[in-house]
Amino acid sequence: MDVKRKISVLAVLVALLMVIVVAGSLTVAASDSSHSSGGSSSAPQPMGGGIEITSYETVVNGASISHITEGTSFVMRLHILDSRLTSPVPIADPAIIQAKGKMNTASFRPASGEGIAYQLGGNFYGEMGFEYVLEFPVTYTGVGNTFSCDIYYDNDVNNIAPVTTASVSIHNCVETTSSSDSTGGSSSTVVRGTGFALKEASYGQGAVLAGERFTLEITMMATSGGTNIENVSATLLPEKEFTIAEGSSTVYYGTARPEQDILLSFDLQAASDAKDGSYKVTLEMKGVNSVSGDPVGIEVDFSIPIAQPDRLVINNFTPPDYISAGVQDNTGQMTVNLINMGKSDLSNVMVEVVGDSIYTLEGTTYLGSMPSNAQNAADFTVMCDEPGHYEAEVVVRYENARGEQNELHEPFVVEVGEPMIDMPISSFYDDSQNQGKLPLWGWLLIILGGAAVAVVVIVLVVRRRRKAADAALEDEDDEDL
Repeated sequence: MDVKRKISVLAVLVALLMVIVVAGSLTVAASDSSHSSGGSSSAPQPMGGGIEITSYETVVNGASISHITEGTSFVMRLHILDSRLTSPVPIADPAIIQAKGKMNTASFRPASGEGIAYQLGGNFYGEMGFEYVLEFPVTYTGVGNTFSCDIYYDNDVNNIAPVTTASVSIHNCVETTSSSDSTGGSSSTVVRGTGFALKEASYGQGAVLAGERFTLEITMMATSGGTNIENVSATLLPEKEFTIAEGSSTVYYGTARPEQDILLSFDLQAASDAKDGSYKVTLEMKGVNSVSGDPVGIEVDFSIPIAQPDRLVINNFTPPDYISAGVQDNTGQMTVNLINMGKSDLSNVMVEVVGDSIYTLEGTTYLGSMPSNAQNAADFTVMCDEPGHYEAEVVVRYENARGEQNELHEPFVVEVGEPMIDMPISSFYDDSQNQGKLPLWGWLLIILGGAAVAVVVIVLVVRRRRKAADAALEDEDDEDL
């Protein structure tokens, strides 16, 4: 009976397990079926980067056109890459993400509708990110050549805020301008030629030091237009404070297309005797319109500052190597000699001695202005109250011709020893409360001096008496003989 019960229980457990397995399989199959039929959605996964127009096509009746003038209607086909988005992941919203664009440019107007384009086809996730295509039916106005649109990401048709604004220059657009004759009657349409414009210039950080060699890098650009510029050349015309250090002052570039960057580089050297200030360098660009043959040119001025280096030096500096602690005995006297060897004047020159436990009786000495090649000096009496080995330095502060505050440091070491007579510094100076009175140590010196004189006198007297006695004794011996 027990065996039959055990078998029945085991059979029930096996049946329950089979039900669970079948239910799980049905759930997975339903999920797979939902994905394959498009019932569940996919959303991009952020990875950094941005949204950009990677390329464009201008199409009429399925064929590309290369020459677009005012009034030309065509389809603007934009290829968009969102590098922020990579492979899709499931989200709760059952709809697939959609992109939409709306024109916001004055160079083109909608050929039909309100200038709104919707994403063509489905989503494509490549190695670079999320890619799709927008198509706008447009008509060229003849002014400018920049196409710009707002891009929206929304599952709802009534989206409000765009994700970004993207733009691109359409190079095969020929911009036109209208001009009238002297009578004000007829007008003609002419193709706008391409010119030059400065994009960027760099020569380094701050001012160029006199005598220094540096590189002037210039980025010019060809402006938007309908023609190329041929025989492009660039000539640098610097003031006398700059010279060409290497190479030529004229560079031949060749042909430049509309909106093409023109990279130029010149090696220059600033004159060693140039005074502080800014000096002009002129770049002259020349070329020829490839259609009309008319000359194209521009002159651009650059302002480059030159700074004379500061050359204030401490000359023949001999600091004290030993001083007595707590007394002024002339061991701490020293002189700081300064020479302005630079080509610019200096102002507000101040000198002081600083250090741990080291000080001076004079404090900070103000020397004022120092013209080029001028000399000046500051005298100090270095003091210290405790014996030991100390480090100190002379600090010179000044202001150069550019208004910059600078410092000059000259370190030194000094040994401080015990004084020969242990007495305070004030005892060497007149005391206002004891004027006219001789201090105690003065009386001691007088007494010691008098005692020394007395000893000397006594010694001399004794010696003289001994000599006299010896002479008398010799005379008596002579008489006896």
